[in-house]
Amino acid sequence: MGDTAKGEEILAPLRTIAEPLADAVGPLPYASWQAAFDPLLAPGARNYWKSSDFTEMTDELIDTLVCAAEQLPSDECEIFTAQLGGAASRVAPDAMAFPHRSTAYTVNIHGRWQTAEMDEEGKGWVKGLFAQLETFSTGSVYVNFVPEYDEERSIGPYGANRPKLEDIKSRVDKLNLFRSNINILPKG
Repeated sequence: MGDTAKGEEILAPLRTIAEPLADAVGPLPYASWQAAFDPLLAPGARNYWKSSDFTEMTDELIDTLVCAAEQLPSDECEIFTAQLGGAASRVAPDAMAFPHRSTAYTVNIHGRWQTAEMDEEGKGWVKGLFAQLETFSTGSVYVNFVPEYDEERSIGPYGANRPKLEDIKSRVDKLNLFRSNINILPKG
C-alpha cells in the first residue's frame, strides 16, 4: 500500500474548494471494491452499463467524460472512474485469470432509470459514451463490468489468458456449472 499520509496531504487542497457530495478517495480493501456497485443494482430499476480500461487519464478523455455527465438521461445515471494499480499491478499478467495488470484506470458508464419508456434513451447514452471512450481505451475490461455475452472487444476481459482458461474449463467444468459471469464455454 502507498503512503496514506502523503495521499491525504496531496488531497487536502482539493477538499477545501467546496463541500463534496461524496468523498471516497482512500485505501480500499479488495472485497469492498468487489461490492462497490451492489447498491446501484437494486431490484426494480432498469440498468445498463459498459466499461473500459485506460492506461492514462488524458485531458481529452476527461473533457469527454465531463461533457457526457452534463447530458445524463436520468439523475440515477453515473460515470464511475477508478484508479487501479498497487498490488494488483505487481502480479504477472499470466499468473491469474485477470490479465490486465497495466490498467491504470477503469471507467464504468452506468445507466439507470425506472421505466421501460426510457430504455432507448438510457441505453443510447451509455452506448454513445462507450463508443467515444473506445478511442482512448486499451480494449480490455474487467469481467464483472461486461453486460452482454456478445459484446465485442479488441482484447476483452480475459485477453491472452483466454486459451489457458478455456483449457482449464474443459478439464474442470465440462458440464459448465460455473457460468454466472461472462462465460468461457468448455471445449467440445
